[in-house]
Order: sequence, then C-alpha cells, then structure tokens
Amino acid sequence: MHLHALTDKQRYIFIWILAIIGSLLFIPYAQHIGLYQSEISFSSILIVGLIQAAIIYGLICFACYKMIPKAGIHPFPHSTYKHMLIVGGVAGLVIGIALYLLAHFMPYPISEMMRAPIWVGLLSCFYRAFNEEILCRLFLLTLIFFVTMKIFKGAEHHRTIFFWVANVLAAFIFATAHLPILYAVMQSPSTLEILYMLFLSGVAGVAFGWLFWTHGLWVAIIAHFVAAIIFNTGVLGILP
Repeated sequence: MHLHALTDKQRYIFIWILAIIGSLLFIPYAQHIGLYQSEISFSSILIVGLIQAAIIYGLICFACYKMIPKAGIHPFPHSTYKHMLIVGGVAGLVIGIALYLLAHFMPYPISEMMRAPIWVGLLSCFYRAFNEEILCRLFLLTLIFFVTMKIFKGAEHHRTIFFWVANVLAAFIFATAHLPILYAVMQSPSTLEILYMLFLSGVAGVAFGWLFWTHGLWVAIIAHFVAAIIFNTGVLGILP
C-alpha cells in the first residue's frame, strides 16, 4: 500500500486503525505499572480498550478529516519513504538521546522507575508514536491553530506565530497527559518530580510538533517511535 495513493477518507481510516492497534499494544505496559486493577481480567481490558479506542479515535479522525482542509495545513506531504525514514529516524535519535541524557543526569530517576521489560516497553512505543502524535499533533495542535486563525481573521501573515502558540500549548497538554503514569509508578511524586516530568515531556512535545509542521505526520510518528525506544526501553545502553 502506498500512502500517497490513498484518498483522504482512506488515509483517515488507516490512521484510525493505527490508533486502535496502538491502544491495544499499550495494555501490557499499563498493566505493568498498575494503571488497571489486578482483579480485572486481560480479556475484559482488551474488549473495553478496543471499544473505547474505536469510538474515541473514530471521532478524532472524523474531526481531523473535516478540520484540516479548512486549517490550511499539510500533514501529509508527498515525501518519499526514504526521506521520511531518514528524517524521522535521525530526529528520533537526537530527541531520544537528549531525553536519555537529561534523565540520566537529573536527580530523579523517573525513566528508570517507568521502565518495563523490553518487550512490554517496545509494544508501548507503538502507542506513544501512533496515538500521541494522532491525538496531540494531528488533532490538538491543528485544533488550537485552527481556532487561533479563526479568532484572528485577517492575520494570516502571522501563521508562524500561531503555529508556535499552538505547538507550545499542545506540548503542555501532551506533558500533563503523562502525569497519570507518573502517579502510577511513584504514588506521591514531589513537586520537583512533577515539574521534571512536565519539562521532559514538554520539550519532546515541542520537537515532535515542529517535525509535524515541517515534515508531516509520518515523520513525527517515526521520530516519536525511535525516541520512545531509546528513552522508554533503554535498549541502546549509552550510559552505565
């Protein structure tokens, strides 16, 4: 299947399917860190998760399908697969290594506490790449940008400023969405630990938002996946 050959409807159906898959692949990690009560069976979690993901991301994809042409942005540029893989891969390496180094030298080992067995962490990376980019960049960043453009009609020459406003706001919301995971692994995190999590996630969110704006959704997804592998699984073993 060639992504550029898809119609708009087919593209958003494909994105919807990716989001559902990502949601289901996140379940082992959510169980590992205790987001689900232990007495709930895996089959029940799977069924409920499937239904929730289908509904929530179905609505999100439908909203994006209607909104993005009106917002005047282009999240699906006609880039080659080679270009997307190289740009996304290199960007993901840079972001992932930067986050890994920051986490290693900070006094709060949150990344170590959030770590899971490699196979569990690897599965969760699909959720982080697919779902978080679809939700926070394709939908949320675009929505904020679209609303801002509507509010300031006639100021299209300030599109870049509006983008950065939308990018920072979306990155902040993206960062706060990680707090439930922090509370799950630390129970009562300190203010500094919360700020540390917000800082790391916020910096990553801004970087992914810039990639989304300049290179499109698929590059942002690839970069997020690579960065998540480095940061959330520690498979590179760069530092002792």
